[in-house]
Order: sequence, then structure tokens, then C-alpha cells
Amino acid sequence: MQLRARIAAALQAACAEGEDHRAATLRLLTAAIRDRDLSLAGEGRDAGLDEAGLRDILRRMAAQRRASATAFEETGRLEQAAEKTIEAEVIEDFLPRPMPPDEIDKEIRAAVERLQARSLRDIGRVMDVLRPRLADHMPLADLKARVRAALEAG
Repeated sequence: MQLRARIAAALQAACAEGEDHRAATLRLLTAAIRDRDLSLAGEGRDAGLDEAGLRDILRRMAAQRRASATAFEETGRLEQAAEKTIEAEVIEDFLPRPMPPDEIDKEIRAAVERLQARSLRDIGRVMDVLRPRLADHMPLADLKARVRAALEAG
């Protein structure tokens, strides 16, 4: 099921089940997506956001909620911190789960071996192979750092 459809279905279910806080968070999410779609339409791109763009919005919104929760905790406003944490968890339910570090390292080793990459000059080729599979599971800068470390290790 596409991400937009999953969000819409979750919003309907939350409204039907009386989960007001979850429904409010999903409405905010829907509004952010609609706003971005409208801004893209204003730029002449009628297609709207693709799945990667949607995941990017979700990541940003979840990170904002986590940062707010931390700020609230530091100032002793624990109720607001808990609220923001719950919102972040609702949003993160729609994101792919982070891959365990050992699986990421395994994927990197396999790509390095398959491409017979031996030097730092091969980072781009290795990243081209790994980006489609791992981009949703970790930030690309972190992935590149891991690839660099693997190539430097030999």
C-alpha cells in the first residue's frame, strides 16, 4: 500500500476509534503533505510528492517532534515532552525501520566484494549500488562514512 493511502487509512481508523491525539497528529501530517504538494504545483510540477519526498517530510516532522520533546524535558515540562514524543512515534510508524548496524556492514561488504572496490576512488560506485537499498534505513552521510571506513580497512 502506498504511503499516502496508509496515512489516510490510519487517519480514518483513528477517527473511527476515537483516538483524538493520533488523529490530530495524522491531520498535521496530511496538511504538511498537502502544503508541499501545493508548493510543487506552484512550481509547475503537477505530479506532487513521490514516496521519497513523503518519507523526507515524515523524517523531518519526527525529528522536529523529538527536538521539541528534548527541549520540553530540559525545561521541566514533562507533559508537553510526552505529548511530542507520542506525536513523533505516530509519525515514525510510517517510516521504514532502521536496519541493524551488522546488516548494514554486511551489505557494504557484499557490495565492495561484488564491485571489487579497493580504493577510496570507488566510493561513488559502491554508493550507487547501496543507495537504493539503504537510503531509507540510514542517512546517506552515515552510509558514505561506513563505506569509506570499509574501503580504508581494506
